[in-house]
Amino acid sequence: MKKLIICNLLAGLIALMYSCGEQRPSVHLLHSTDVNFPSASAIEYYNNKLYLFGDDATYLLVLSTNHQLLDTITYWKEQVERIDKKDKPDIESSMLLQNEKGLAVVGLGSMSGEKRWSAVEYYPGDSSVSITSYYKPQDSFPGIQEINIEGSAGVNNTVVLANRANMKKPDNYLVFQKRDSSLETRKLILPKDKIVTGVSGLFYVKSKDILLLTASEEETNDAVSDGSIGESYLGIISNFSKKMNDTELSPDQFIKLSGVDRAFVKQKVESVCVEKEESGGLILHLVSDNDNGRSRIFKIRVEL
Repeated sequence: MKKLIICNLLAGLIALMYSCGEQRPSVHLLHSTDVNFPSASAIEYYNNKLYLFGDDATYLLVLSTNHQLLDTITYWKEQVERIDKKDKPDIESSMLLQNEKGLAVVGLGSMSGEKRWSAVEYYPGDSSVSITSYYKPQDSFPGIQEINIEGSAGVNNTVVLANRANMKKPDNYLVFQKRDSSLETRKLILPKDKIVTGVSGLFYVKSKDILLLTASEEETNDAVSDGSIGESYLGIISNFSKKMNDTELSPDQFIKLSGVDRAFVKQKVESVCVEKEESGGLILHLVSDNDNGRSRIFKIRVEL
């Protein structure tokens, strides 16, 4: 009896410790939509519209916040259904950038090969679109052996890029591109499982100083091959601007999305963006790609 009482007291103490700790954010799936769009890899929100890039798509897909088709913006010179793997710019991330021409929705190539050091720039102000070179192929990122940029976000005066891990190169990195174009790298530590978890998207929420990230498990040994899909995750790094000088960074929260809703099972989530802030939470959109020529969008609410 005495042993049972002690066990019950310990169990109660452990429960109290966890209840006093940091609460996990509550995540709710609002709806999901299957879209006839190849290889969705990046999503951005601007002025009540969603902009989707695909890693082998020939056009930018424009949707309403309820995932209804509004427009398509072609940027590839050849009229093909999907760009051939050896030729594609491999757009894998997106962000909003302000430059001398105005505000641009920018899709960045993965930089995993010479033809992938590109950026698609779309200017909503005058509806112009172009493909430019973001970096030169001979440029390198300090400490990174295999480049595969899958996330990008503007944070104050810095562009933050996410370099994805694979089975042979199991380390994820954040790359900080300063205003003078200098580059600094930091390790991004993600929880490990049987399959390596690779970062797949970034979005910075300035008003809350949090960096949102998506990540997914994939059995692949390099930066250019697809592999079997495992779990996908949503991560949150709090007080991000204050942590940018840390040697290593890791999410304060890391949420397995299949635990939120079965709709996320076997979905390789590639990117995240914020539509709006609500009292106590955020409305987000996530995009997934199953490597089968179609894509899926998820609208979720995260209560912080």
